Amino acid sequence: MSARAAFGRWCCSREWFSDAESKNSATDELNSAVDRLFQSKVIRIYNSDKPWMTPALKKLIYQKQKAFHSGNLDLWRHYRFKVRNDIGVKTRAYYTNK
Repeated sequence: MSARAAFGRWCCSREWFSDAESKNSATDELNSAVDRLFQSKVIRIYNSDKPWMTPALKKLIYQKQKAFHSGNLDLWRHYRFKVRNDIGVKTRAYYTNK
């Protein structure tokens, strides 16, 4: 079962109230469910990274590698194109603004 499906089931099983007193508790409950069901992923930027390397670009590279190792070549080609394209856009923007 995916985390998204589990979160949807959790939301549907709750009784949501509209009065102002329960809004804070509902928000707290919702935040704790999100923290519990969805894992956060830390993407680190290092001093040795190229200046145009961003967390979004690193995430694309990670998704490309994940697609490659899973054997999904169509998805791998899709991410390979996106990574190459984004690196080109970011490097041109970096050197243009430098």
